[in-house]
This record gives sequence, structure tokens and C-alpha cells, in this order.
Amino acid sequence: QQQQQQQLQYQEYRVRIRMDEPSFCWLLMLFCVMWKELMPRDRLDRSVLATCRWVRNNLGHGHEDNLGFENTGWVGTWYTILLIFASWLVFHEFLNICVFDLRGEKLLQMSVMTGVDSGFATWLRYLGMVAPVVGVLAFCLNLYHVVTWTHDKMMKNVKRRKERSERRGDFLLRNSKVTYGQRQAVIVLGAPDPDDMQIKIKYVDEHGGFDWVLRNSVTREWDWLEPVIDETSPWKMTVQMEMALVVIIMPAIFIMMALCAEIRCIQLLAGTQFPTWPGQTFDEFQIWHKSTEQMDLECAATFQFITVAAFARLCAHFFSLDDLIAEVDQRMVNVDTHRNVLNAFIRNNQRAPPEPENKIASRDEIMVTLEKSSSQHKFALKWAGLQGIGVYAFVGALRSILAIAIAFFCERQEMSVVSNLQAFMDKLKPIYLFTTVICIYNWVIVSKLPDLTKKEALGKSATLKFIAARVLLLVGDGQKGVLFFIVHHKDRLPKWAHISSDEAMLLHVVLLMILWCPAIVVW
Repeated sequence: QQQQQQQLQYQEYRVRIRMDEPSFCWLLMLFCVMWKELMPRDRLDRSVLATCRWVRNNLGHGHEDNLGFENTGWVGTWYTILLIFASWLVFHEFLNICVFDLRGEKLLQMSVMTGVDSGFATWLRYLGMVAPVVGVLAFCLNLYHVVTWTHDKMMKNVKRRKERSERRGDFLLRNSKVTYGQRQAVIVLGAPDPDDMQIKIKYVDEHGGFDWVLRNSVTREWDWLEPVIDETSPWKMTVQMEMALVVIIMPAIFIMMALCAEIRCIQLLAGTQFPTWPGQTFDEFQIWHKSTEQMDLECAATFQFITVAAFARLCAHFFSLDDLIAEVDQRMVNVDTHRNVLNAFIRNNQRAPPEPENKIASRDEIMVTLEKSSSQHKFALKWAGLQGIGVYAFVGALRSILAIAIAFFCERQEMSVVSNLQAFMDKLKPIYLFTTVICIYNWVIVSKLPDLTKKEALGKSATLKFIAARVLLLVGDGQKGVLFFIVHHKDRLPKWAHISSDEAMLLHVVLLMILWCPAIVVW
């Protein structure tokens, strides 16, 4: 008997692990974060490239060394790992619905299991079969967006590096990294016009300082000035590009978890796969599936709040006075040039100039002050100007994690822990509502800054992009509230509008996959 009990517990443990997609989602996100932060990216890229070259050469495909980072650099990226596992889970769950529910259980014709409170409406069954198809198509479209977006960024990096090696492109523009006389420097006043004859650089070594570089009037070349060319993988992204990618990937993660939640809703309504393990009661079956579907949706909501935080960090990248500094520096140079011409004219007429020529050191001091002000401006707007959005994302993620914990302990019937967590959740709800209002107000103020509405930033549609980053959160709360309002007041509604709470939950998930997720992907 003890061996049989241990065997039953082992079977239950295996089933719980196999159907514990919320834990899989959390482990996947945690692994991707750790992979991104801890993995030595350059060493990994070089190892992958060397492995691919060795495999190709040993398979008899020639010994030409034409493989480069642009061919293999995507292999070790965090987003590649995330999307591979997400794709596996999405298609695995889609096949489960097709093979077990649609074909095996014949969900569209079957009768619900005895003991289920209400009938499984036929129209809802058909919607339940249409939703996975639409969801998978939207997931594939989102996957295509990610692939094309990352590939375009990679190609732009390759083109930029080729142009810099040929001393073209952004070689002479502001913020370009160069070497002048074996010293590392950054251009602070560029030469965008082909007729420009001088640029200003700032040394970034331990000695620092500024210097002027003059173009050779005979050869039209910039002697001793060389571009710094990045030798790492062109798939390597900046922080702002990674934040933008998190926003783009968001619908795919939401579809993945919504598809898992739909399977639990269908099993709960139709009573399929009961008992899931020997000795399971129907009450345990219901609690387990309701808790799992709740955790699935809260995992999706947590990633949405992470997306909002990523969007805020992306906005913070555009807070700077770089354009103003470049304009001021250029105008100061123009003023000095005209004044020097005027002084030369006065000397030629044998008169004393009205004042001495401006010294470069005084102009450098002004530029240092401006750059310091720009840094302070960016720091203040990043940590204070976006505080409302950051607090909203933090409180929202905390609320979702708390809801996952409540569902977890409810599944294990530890009601004392559930009551304590629920009391904390009740206190958190008004705080979340308040932070939502503050978040909206914060964005209304910040969105008026020209830093965000520039074409090279978020453009004129900055507010629409912010709404798109959190629309699934708004719909998730609003749509679910409306459906459960109908459930609680169905006595006042016509008979065709009567739905149970389980049907309302399935309809909520189905509408997310049929309407809202595809709309976000397409937009």
C-alpha cells in the first residue's frame, strides 16, 4: 500500500510538472535575463562562428572563410532563445487542442461530463476552436516582425561599418568615435557638409581635453584621423534597441499564455481528462484548473508590466540636449569665423581690432557646462519625469505576482496563507488604481516634450504607441469586469445572454486571442 501511494504521488507530481506552464514561463524569462546579463556575448559569438566554420569545412562544403558574424550572430541572443521556447510551447498547445480536444474528444459534438454545473454552449465551442488558429497566425506574424526588425537592424550595422571603413557615412558626424594621433576621441562638432574644413573632437582617455582637426586643403583628407570600427557581432543591440524589442515581442508572450489558459478553460467546462491522476476528486480538478488558468493570465499581465517599464526606459533614452549642444557649438564656431574675418579686414585697413580673438579654451568651458547640464537634464527626467510610469509598472507587476501566489496556494488548499495574501491584495487594489491615474497624468505631461515627438524618437504618434504598450492590460481588466458583471446580473438579461463564470472566463480568453492580440500585432 505504501508503494502504491508513493506511485500515485509520483504520477500526480509528473502530471503537475507537465502541465505547470506558469512556472515554465517564469523560468524562461529568468533564464533569458540571466543569459543576457551574465553570458560573455563576444566570446559566445566567436565560439558559435568558429563551430559553424568547423562543421561546414568538415562536411565538405569548401574551405572558403566567408562565414561571418552576420550569418551566425543571432544564434546566442536572448531573444532567439526566448522565441524558440515560446514557439515550441505555442505549437505544442495548439497541437494538444487539435489532437486531443477537437479530434480525440470531438469537442464540437461531445456532451459535457456529468457533474459540470452548466452546459457548454455550442457557439462558445466553435469560438474556442477558432481562437487557437487566429492566435497561432498572430504569433507567427509577430515572429515575422521580430525576425525582419532584428535583421534590418543587423544589416544597418553592417552597412554602417562598411561605410566607416571607407571613411564615409557617419564618420565625420557628431558623437562618432575616432582616433587622432593614436588617441581615442569623440567628435563633438562634426562636418556634415562636404565643404566643411574643420571638426572638433573630445579626447576620452585619461588626459581628456578638446582639439580641432583641420582638413588638408590639397588632398581634401583628414590627416591622422581614423574611424573606430566595431569588430563585434552586428547582431549586438544597444539598450534602447533591446527595450524596443521587448515591446515588439510582448504580444507573442501574451498569446502563448492565453493559449495555455484556454486549454485549462476547455478542460474545466467539458470535464475532459478527469481524473487527471488516480484518486483525484472533481473539486480538486476544478480548483487545479481554475488556479492554473488564473496563473497563466497573470503571467501574461506581468510581462505586460515589464513591457511598460521597457517602454519608459526607451523614452528615457531620448531625453537629452545633444541637438541643442551641437547647434550652440556650431553657432559659436560661425560667430568666431565671422569675427576673425572682420578682424582681418580691420588689420588690412591698418586699424586695431576692437577686441582680441576668442580663445578656444573659453568655448570649451561653455561646451563642458552644456554637456554637464544635458547629463543632469537626462538624469532628472529619467528618474523623476517617468516616476509615475515606473511606479505603475512596479505596483502592477506586484499585483500580478500576488495573484499568482494566491492561485498557487489556493490550488494546494492552504487557505490560511490565501486569506493573508488576499487581505494584502485588497489593500493593494486602491494603490494600483491610484498609480494608474498617476501613470496617465505622467504620460500626458511627458508626451509634450519635443524630445519624444521627434521623428528619430517616437514621432507624432508617441501617445498611441504608449497606449498600445498597455492596451492588453486595460482590455484584460475591463473586458473581464464586463463579462463577470453579466454573469452576476444575468437575471436581468435575456436568456441568450446567460453565461456561467467558467464560460465568461473562456470567452474572455477567446476574445483576447481573436480580437486584441492580433490587432496589436498588426498595428
